Amino acid sequence: MNENEHTLEDAVTSRLLNQISGYLELGMPQEALWEIEALHEDLRHLPVVRNFQLMALISMRKFRIAVTIARDAIADYPEVSEFYIHAGAALAAMKRAGEARQIWDSAPKTLQRTSIFQLNVAFCEVELGDILRARASLQRAIAIDPEVIPLAKQEPRLCELLEKQS
Repeated sequence: MNENEHTLEDAVTSRLLNQISGYLELGMPQEALWEIEALHEDLRHLPVVRNFQLMALISMRKFRIAVTIARDAIADYPEVSEFYIHAGAALAAMKRAGEARQIWDSAPKTLQRTSIFQLNVAFCEVELGDILRARASLQRAIAIDPEVIPLAKQEPRLCELLEKQS
C-alpha cells in the first residue's frame, strides 16, 4: 500500500468513527451498531470501536452481550479502563453485584484512583450489603472529586449514606 492509499484509508476510517460517535451522541445506538457491523473485522477489534459498541449496547440495555464483549476486551486490552467500567456497570444493572465487584477489583490502579470508580464500587458494595465498604468508597470518591456528590444523590441508597455522613 502506498502512502496516498494509506492516508485515504485513515481518512475513511476516521470519518466512519466520527459517524459512529455522532450516532451515539444523538441517542441512536442501533445506527451506531449497524455502522460498527459494517466495518472491516480488523477495525471492529480496535479499543475505540469496542468502546463505541459497548456504549451502544448498554444504552440499549443489552447488558448480557455487553458483559461478554467487555470481558473479551479486558482480556485483549487490560490497560483500557473503559472496558472495566462498562463490564461493571452492565453487571450491576443485571443485579450481579458480586461479579461487578470482581471486575472492579481487577481494574488498573489508575482507574481505581478515580472518583467515578470509587462511586461505582460504593454502589456495588451497597448492593452486596457491605455498608462499611460502601461508605469508605463513597468517602474516597468525594475526597478525590467532590463533584461526584450529585451523581451519588441520584442513587437512593448512596444518598442515604451521604445523609448519614452529614
